Amino acid sequence: MFKIKRVLSIFAATAFIFLIFGFQSTAAQDGTVLDIINESEDHTVMAELLEVSGVDEMISDDGPYTVIAPTDEAINSMELDVDKLREDPDMAHDFLVNHIFEGEVLAEDAGPSLDVNITIADIIAVNGIVHVTDEIIKDQ
Repeated sequence: MFKIKRVLSIFAATAFIFLIFGFQSTAAQDGTVLDIINESEDHTVMAELLEVSGVDEMISDDGPYTVIAPTDEAINSMELDVDKLREDPDMAHDFLVNHIFEGEVLAEDAGPSLDVNITIADIIAVNGIVHVTDEIIKDQ
C-alpha cells in the first residue's frame, strides 16, 4: 500500500510540474513568436506596434528570434507617448528593435545581459523564443 501511495504521489508531482513548467513550451510549439504575442492578453499594445511598424512580417519568418515582450502595463507606464508610437511606424520600429534579437537566447542569459526582469521565461516557438518582462528595454 505504501508503494502505491508513493508512486501515485510521484506521478501527481510530475504531472503538476509538467503542467506548470511544460505547458507553455508545449502549447507554443506550433506557433511563431508573433503568434505567441498576438495570442497573449497581456501584449495587445506590443502586437499593435508590431503591426504598425511592419516588424510583424519579419518575426513571422523562419528566425530564430528572441523576443523580450514587455506587457501592456510596462509599455503604457513608460515615459514615451504610446499614442505617438501607434501613429509613427518608424518610431514604433525603433522602440521594438530594442526588444527583438536574431538567434535564440535563454532567459538566464538575456535578463542579466539586458538588465531586465524577465517574469515568464523561455516560451518556445517554432521560430524562436519569447520572454515576458514587466519593463521596457531602453536604447542599447
